[in-house]
Formats: sequence, C-alpha cells, structure tokens
Amino acid sequence: RVGGMSHEFVARVAANSNDHHHAQTKPELGQNKFHNLPWKDVTTEEMFRFFGILLKMSLSPVDGGGHPACFRPKNKENTGFGSKKKTLIILNSIGFAQKIMPLSRFKQTRAAFHPEHKRVHNSGDKCCQLRAATNQLNAASCSSFDPGPNLSFDEGGVACRSRVCPARQHNKDKPDKCRVDFFVLADAKTHAVLHLDACQGCLLYTSDAADE
Repeated sequence: RVGGMSHEFVARVAANSNDHHHAQTKPELGQNKFHNLPWKDVTTEEMFRFFGILLKMSLSPVDGGGHPACFRPKNKENTGFGSKKKTLIILNSIGFAQKIMPLSRFKQTRAAFHPEHKRVHNSGDKCCQLRAATNQLNAASCSSFDPGPNLSFDEGGVACRSRVCPARQHNKDKPDKCRVDFFVLADAKTHAVLHLDACQGCLLYTSDAADE
C-alpha cells in the first residue's frame, strides 16, 4: 500500500479512466489522438506515478509557470529588461517531473482521470467519484493512528471552479469563493487526519418539519 491506496484500487482507477476515455472522449474527437499525441491506455504503474506527481506538486509548489514548470526540461532563463539586459540562468530550476512522465502524457492522464464508472452516478451520492478514495484513506488512517485526547472537528475547503462538480459550493465570504467543503476530524497535536467526508450541501428544514 502507498498512502492507503492499494494496488487494486489504483488499478481500478486506471481501468475506469481508460473506459471513460474510450466511451466519452474518443467518440467526440473522432480520432485516436489526445493532446496531439496518440492515445495509449494508462497503466497501473503510470497511475501510481501520476498520483506521486500530484502529491509532490501539492507539497512543494513551484512559483511561476504553474504545473508545466514541474516538467521544465532545463534550468529557467531570465533575460531581464533594458538595453543592457543579461541572460541569467536560475540554477536547480529543472522540473522534477520531467524525468518521471512527459508533460503531454500528464495532460492526457489528467484529462481522462475518472476514479469511478459512470453507473455509480445513479446512487444519488454527489461525491460518488471520491467515495472509494475517501473510504480507503479513512480506513488507512484508523489503522495507522492512535487518536489521542486532542481531537478537533472542523470544516475545510479545496478551491474548485469546475462547473460540472456537483459538490461545488459558493461562499462570497471565503478567500476561495468556489470550493468543495470537507468535514475533517484531525488530531490537533500531530495534525493527522483521522476521518474526512465531503459536504454535499445544506438541508433546509421548515418550521413544520422541525416541529415533527
């Protein structure tokens, strides 16, 4: 297991992503090219590398250039401004991911990424695409950590601007106005997350329902 994700779980994510591409993306394109490259089904090993790159990006973000900067093949050059501009080479600015996976393949995998099969949408769970992953991580956390007395339950959010996300919420008073909220049970001393679940919206109760 790697971070609570078993080999079987990652293999299922890769298979569902491939099925989604062949069923949804490929018919729309009408060809076997995706991001200007021939499409090859994502293997389980590639999906492990994809998850590793995403984790590294979240823990060590690169300033300037966004995620393509993580795939930079050579050191960044700054030519400066003015008549006496000089070309300066920024050492150690080569992207860490360029040796793991090409940027074009990363974009292909990210665009086809689909954790669950389309049929799970009929369950009525707005977060059905995340349900298997959160169950895996919650089970791994319970088996790895011994919760102490310093437990804290709070709400946290992840910025999300996708209009197709059914769990996305809007709050004008938050720094990230469009986001997906999570309810998190964590250890306030070690910062270990013991349990999390996605918020699927608020329930409104009328006075008659409250009296009942």
